[in-house]
Amino acid sequence: MQKLIYTTILASLVFIAGCTGSQYDLDDTAAVVKGEEITVGDVLFVYNADDDELPDAVDAYVMEYLVMQESKKMGIDVSEKVEMHGQFLGRYPSEDVDTDQANEVRQFAESRAELFDMEPETYLEEYTRKRSELSAYSNAFFEEHVDFEELDADEDIEEVDATIQQIINDLYEEYEDEIEFHIE
Repeated sequence: MQKLIYTTILASLVFIAGCTGSQYDLDDTAAVVKGEEITVGDVLFVYNADDDELPDAVDAYVMEYLVMQESKKMGIDVSEKVEMHGQFLGRYPSEDVDTDQANEVRQFAESRAELFDMEPETYLEEYTRKRSELSAYSNAFFEEHVDFEELDADEDIEEVDATIQQIINDLYEEYEDEIEFHIE
């Protein structure tokens, strides 16, 4: 499961795209989930999306946010995991390090930090913390609902994905009346 978290974070860091000239302001409301406002800035902080991709990013963020809310409601605490991940993954690479991966991380952090008027080091640290928190809550939530240890090593990953998707769909249906999308 730890490998899944690391892979998710690294994959997110590698995905580099511009986000300029948006028709949305960072403080525009993207959605409201169970009374809590999610802004365009909240979504764009963890998803690198242009205006065309923003509705899908909002949808994905809402689902992650809903899972996080449910995890907290269940009393799940992921603070230690988030802190541990931040120590290993949230560090801005030194300029002395000239590898493709370090250069990609710097490029990602610099482009995103500019959007949020932050220093790249600060953005990367906060991005890693938020991304780790969402991932840790999701992982803990699904571990409560799916017995991963009982899965056969040859278990069809599509079946597991379908089970997780059904859990998400059920959760969404349960709170559908309390979710309001402002960007679709």
